[in-house]
Amino acid sequence: MTTKHFRAQLKRLLKKHPTLCPRGFSDVSPEGSLLDDPYPAQVDAAITYIRDNWHRIKNVRKKGSTSYSYKHVAERWLAERRIYGEGICNGALIAAALLLGYKVERESPCSPNAYFNIGRRSVPKLKAPLPVRAFRAQAISPRTR
Repeated sequence: MTTKHFRAQLKRLLKKHPTLCPRGFSDVSPEGSLLDDPYPAQVDAAITYIRDNWHRIKNVRKKGSTSYSYKHVAERWLAERRIYGEGICNGALIAAALLLGYKVERESPCSPNAYFNIGRRSVPKLKAPLPVRAFRAQAISPRTR
């Protein structure tokens, strides 16, 4: 998919979901746009993670983790494979899921987080998230012992 086509898809998605911003969902004036750099690259990285890891189920699973927890898992997975060494925002993960046709339901009316229709085995047990600087270090220059 070309960058131009990808940005057009992202633009259509944001028209359909005007409260989606880098933070996640925001009913107050959204801070920034997922169309601004570096967010399109984050959405693209999140798509790679979701395609390789998530398994769709029929209904949205509202028990367990939300998009914010999954974004940490995605960051770790992407950094370990040296696909993307920066952190990704909550909104990028939600946008990627929507672009791939997943069902997305907001955690609560005032929450930026969302639930998805993914199976429990789609996401490994959550480990404590590494700080973003650790991801950059892993992706750029792995430690040798």
